[in-house]
Amino acid sequence: MDMRGIVFLVLVSAMLISGCVDLSKVDTTPINGSVYPSECSGPVCGTDGVNYPSDCAAIDAGAQAAYSGDCLPRCDDSDGGNEPGTYGTVSTDYVNASDSCEDAITLIEFFCINGTLANSTHICTNSTCELGRCLPIEEADSQNETNQTDGMENESVPEIPEGPGPVILEGCYGPTEPNVSAVETVTFNGTEYTDMCADYKVVKDYYCLNDELVSINNECDPGYSCDRGACRPVPVSCKDTDEGNDTVNRGTVTISKGIYSGFSETDSCIDDGIILEYMCLENGSAISQEILCGNGLRCFSGRCVRSDCDDNDGGYNIYEKGMAEIGSEQYRDECVTDTKLREYYCYGNGVDSIMVECPDEYICDIGRCTQE
Repeated sequence: MDMRGIVFLVLVSAMLISGCVDLSKVDTTPINGSVYPSECSGPVCGTDGVNYPSDCAAIDAGAQAAYSGDCLPRCDDSDGGNEPGTYGTVSTDYVNASDSCEDAITLIEFFCINGTLANSTHICTNSTCELGRCLPIEEADSQNETNQTDGMENESVPEIPEGPGPVILEGCYGPTEPNVSAVETVTFNGTEYTDMCADYKVVKDYYCLNDELVSINNECDPGYSCDRGACRPVPVSCKDTDEGNDTVNRGTVTISKGIYSGFSETDSCIDDGIILEYMCLENGSAISQEILCGNGLRCFSGRCVRSDCDDNDGGYNIYEKGMAEIGSEQYRDECVTDTKLREYYCYGNGVDSIMVECPDEYICDIGRCTQE
């Protein structure tokens, strides 16, 4: 702050203290000549390309508010936009790109959209693509003739005999808007252009716009991929290496969607006697079930293998008297009361038991539930 500002502040402070200053008459105009708005608002992008929290902050910094919101990335186009008749170069903070000819009638035009680099494909109508622009045929022929005759003024040019040529239906015929769900063909000046896959999830879609051929690259929605020129649902498949409910073999279930595997689980042991078995369903999904390995089997490394235990009534069977044995140890089913049974059975590599109440009209007799 210079000496005038210090003196001004001192005078204002003194006048405020003495009560003889009308604040409404104090000039609050910034030194740079800008005028503060009645209310500050923001954020804004300044005319200097800097983000400011408000338009007032931009004025304080010696700039103006260019537009609301943060500054867009820098993107400059020398031909002013999507102008196929003019050669242009687009430059951004990160990359430069110039309009170019893909072939004699196809132009790749670069331009800016919201501060970012974009491009489109133009088919030059009644013109030819030369030097990154669509040039009218008459102008192109004149230019070529000038180039070819430079230095050849004294040489004669042979005449080309006239004759019937191929009949070309001029104009654009086909769909008038993009449709990524169908494979469509556009005929432009006698040449056909069919939708194609730019990559596994992008469709290059052709259509007519103002009697010109236009193409656009559209990305397929999630769950879809590009297949032969259209976005189609990604097929879902389920594969089980042990081919279903097979507790003897350890299997892995994998659900694939297109080229991606989103689910993969392998059969595992919940404990010594129960296996968690994964299986595929017909609709391409999968389920899991907890399955008891059963008599004489135990769960080991995701499959049911032979155990050291055996039960001669087949396992959990309250209607037969049985004996579970492991090594030299034997456990016989027994009645605890007239209606209650202690049932022994093999579980994994050991023996377990459960107290069971016999059903109605049954009694417990010599280690089994039997009808009275």
